[in-house]
Amino acid sequence: MLRIFVLYYSSTWMGEKVMRRFKSARHLHRFASVHDRVVNLFTHCRYHTDAK
Repeated sequence: MLRIFVLYYSSTWMGEKVMRRFKSARHLHRFASVHDRVVNLFTHCRYHTDAK
């Protein structure tokens, strides 16, 4: 039970830490929408690459 609490608390704390970087929810939303597009362009999915 304690382990579940610790895992939940640490994930919540990390989310709050990330949120502190942004001045408003609008800035966070704008960053997230642009970030998702860039990540989708430049990350290579392991299922789409050939083994060599």
